[in-house]
Amino acid sequence: MAARFDLDALLAETRWLGDLARQLVGHRHDAEELVQETLRTAIERPPATDRPLRGWLRTVLLSRSRDRHRAESARCLREHTAPAGDAAPSTLDVVVKAEVHRELVNAVLALEEPHRSCLLLRFFENLPPRAIARRTAVPVATVHSRLQRALAMLRSRYAETRGPRWQKALAPLLHRAPLIPSLLLGVSLVNALGKVTLGAVAVAVAIVFWPWPNVAEVQSTGEAAPPRQDTALVAAPAAERTHAGAARIERTEPPAPDSPGANDAKQTAPRVLRGRVIDLHGTCLAGIALAVHDRGERELGQLVSEAGGAFELTLPPAADTIVSRDPRWATVLEGSARVQAANQSTVVIAPRLELGGRVTDARGTPLPGAAVVLHLPSHLGAELGILLDYSVARTWRAVCNAEGRFRLPDVPSVENASLTASLGGFEPRITALPAASTDLLELVLDRPRRDTALVEGLVVDPWGAAVAGARVSAGGAVSITDARGGFTIDLAKNEAPARIVAVARGMQPCTFVPERDAAGVPAFPARVVLQLGAPPLSMRGRVVDRAGRPVAGARVWVADPLLVGVEGDVVLAETLLGRTDRPFWAFVLADEAGAFQIDGLLDRAYVVRALEPATLSAVTQQGVPGGSSDVELRLDAELHRELRGRVTARDGSPIADVSVKLHRPALEVQVPGGTRDEWATGASMRTNELGEFRFANVPVEGVEVFASGDSIQFAGRRIEPGIDPTAFVLQADRRVHLQIELAPPTDRADRVRVLDAAGKPMVLRIMRGETSFTNTAATLVGGRSQILSLGEGAATAVFLRSGVEVGRMPVQLAVGSVNKVRY
Repeated sequence: MAARFDLDALLAETRWLGDLARQLVGHRHDAEELVQETLRTAIERPPATDRPLRGWLRTVLLSRSRDRHRAESARCLREHTAPAGDAAPSTLDVVVKAEVHRELVNAVLALEEPHRSCLLLRFFENLPPRAIARRTAVPVATVHSRLQRALAMLRSRYAETRGPRWQKALAPLLHRAPLIPSLLLGVSLVNALGKVTLGAVAVAVAIVFWPWPNVAEVQSTGEAAPPRQDTALVAAPAAERTHAGAARIERTEPPAPDSPGANDAKQTAPRVLRGRVIDLHGTCLAGIALAVHDRGERELGQLVSEAGGAFELTLPPAADTIVSRDPRWATVLEGSARVQAANQSTVVIAPRLELGGRVTDARGTPLPGAAVVLHLPSHLGAELGILLDYSVARTWRAVCNAEGRFRLPDVPSVENASLTASLGGFEPRITALPAASTDLLELVLDRPRRDTALVEGLVVDPWGAAVAGARVSAGGAVSITDARGGFTIDLAKNEAPARIVAVARGMQPCTFVPERDAAGVPAFPARVVLQLGAPPLSMRGRVVDRAGRPVAGARVWVADPLLVGVEGDVVLAETLLGRTDRPFWAFVLADEAGAFQIDGLLDRAYVVRALEPATLSAVTQQGVPGGSSDVELRLDAELHRELRGRVTARDGSPIADVSVKLHRPALEVQVPGGTRDEWATGASMRTNELGEFRFANVPVEGVEVFASGDSIQFAGRRIEPGIDPTAFVLQADRRVHLQIELAPPTDRADRVRVLDAAGKPMVLRIMRGETSFTNTAATLVGGRSQILSLGEGAATAVFLRSGVEVGRMPVQLAVGSVNKVRY
């Protein structure tokens, strides 16, 4: 079956396609047309899903080049034998083309917001989706969804007004015009008229040739389910674990679009989901308009809650969450659509607020780039006594525009919630969430006090000129340079940061390492000048197997990148300089010849890794200089031809219908207070009624078998040399639920631990869908804990106040219900 490539994935290939085309035809305009024809072929007749995109595009481009050469030869022959004619377009053609252009532009301007702005920014302002996401303070997936909807609405509008052959209405714009205009090839547009003209051509191309869904499909259906695989494998999410001291957040994510199993994420059989809608008092609410979303926040369908707040629906294959679309109510916790049939999804809602305002400094100067985030109370939902394992936490975040203004249009009204405004180099501002909607919020950020450990400085380029917008970090603290290249950063917020790093696009970072005092503590000066270096380097090489054959599609990345702060997620210098599409694990893919190129590198030696996604075979090479051009990474790991095993409980009984996947650690970065890591995911499947699973071609070491599901705690076991690959056993704990309540006085304790029979502290999790907040102690607020998930074997609850034990009691917990223990 043909693949449907993402438009931006195609656009990412245009630079090297253009270089190759210019080598073939010489003239720039001819090269552009050749690339455009190649991309049009990719849109209209994409290749089979198992073909690497880059190699296939190269083949098509060469074929189109040969066709053009033959056509040019034939044209020259005709011109020598036929009388000359007037090739200029007639006046009528020009008028018709102008009228079609005006009609299309008017149709775009008639779209409702936010679809109109999104389309204008993409096609008329030449902004990539990630830049649009930053400007409009929405996720990138939302930008893609809005573009789809906008183009689908334009297509429907033309179909309604022009009939079934509506494409002819746009033909004058496409005739003898670039099919994928310079806008899409990254060529600068020289004036506003040219920008509008080419933008209109780009929209016309997208409407006519790109296989967008129509409006009905976008609003009510998901993607078609793929055919069932004989192997019965379904996609398993890649585990991402963020450690911070004793606590950590564990989250499972969908596979990357280019990973094996990504296309299997949609289940083939229809799923029926049952759930309910409640407010923050636990009241079940009927008549609430709901929407089904996929992972990209695209709406797949609509429904309304019935009596008792209940809802039931057959899910589209790509369904991920259930959210409120009722104008009166905002979603607090989304209902998970990825639960087993026996479990109930819960949507938690609250009255809806629309917030807006601006962020300034103490002098009233707007602060573009400042982030405004809503924070809910940490113990939200504990008083309900309702199991929320199958509800999903969400975030609310806006970024200020050039005037310092922000909007949070869909915020829940929650008691004791707060807003935080922050920007590097300023003290965060925390304020209570307003009780009513308003667009007049004024959040003022102050510089840190002079009695704190401030460092001021200047960031300059290699020639000594000030660099505005550079990122300066010290440990977890981050500051952004102003228009004069100045910055202020507070080192008191960090645990003795060892260095200050400045980074800006187009230049290599500058790292300042201070001298240490007699006690070994870094002694930072009050002011520093950070001079950025030469342009970043690139690394080129090949990935081959043990026989020297190229490994197409291998992932390649640097395993020791430079940390430049934490803002929501870890920020890495090499990612900032070389990639815009991957925020953390910024791997590149080897082409059909096994060749790869990593950009954004510093002038130093790196640890480089490569991985073959289908089998998770991996190789690590030390000391590879940035700028190298002949790197060879050889994948020669020994494989088990088959790994067969079972998932069992502690008593040896099989555990059926849980997800089992293969994964291995890919990237780990030290951050203040812990580590941030990411895992590469391979094949996955669900256990049968005997708890059995089976995988083919599995490395003999370095890979972990990981099991997850509604009925168990996360469980993993590393594959090591010497195991029996036909009798692999993974033991998992059945999931048990516990809520602690204190009898008055409720301030007797503020935390609780749970010990097993051996006196060892057990891992306690607060589950929210596929995310868990994990620790070995749980907080008590108002004498009550959240509903905690833990494994079997709990024996004792230990109560603490200010870290000191104040009492303990025996516990005996049952599977299948919430165990409420009163102390």
